Amino acid sequence: MKNRFVTACLIAAGVALGSAFAVAQLPGLIGMFLGIATGAYGAYTLYWTVALLKGSASTRSGTAFILLAFVVKFPLIGLGGYLAYREGPRSIEAFIIGLVMVYFALVWRAARSDLYSH
Repeated sequence: MKNRFVTACLIAAGVALGSAFAVAQLPGLIGMFLGIATGAYGAYTLYWTVALLKGSASTRSGTAFILLAFVVKFPLIGLGGYLAYREGPRSIEAFIIGLVMVYFALVWRAARSDLYSH
C-alpha cells in the first residue's frame, strides 16, 4: 500500500509541475516545486515526530535529530514562500497550491489506514 501511495504522489507531483508550467511558465514551475518540496519535507518530519511521540523512535540521537528537523521545517517553508514571492504572484500562488496539495495527500493517507502500525 505504501508503494502505491508513493507512486500516486509522484504522479500527482509530476502532473502538478507540468500544469503549473503550462499555466504560469517558469515562475509557476518554481513556485510549485518549492511548495511540493517544502511540503514534503514538512510532512516527512511530521510523520517522524508523531512516530517519536508514539514511542516508535528508539535512540536519543535520533530523537534530537527528529525534533531539530521538525523545528527547522517552519523557517524552511517560510524561506520557500519568500523565494516564490520574489518570483511573482503566479509563483506564490503555485507555491501555496503545492504546499496544500502535499498536506491533503498526507491527510488522505492517514485517513485510509494506520500509518504507525507495527
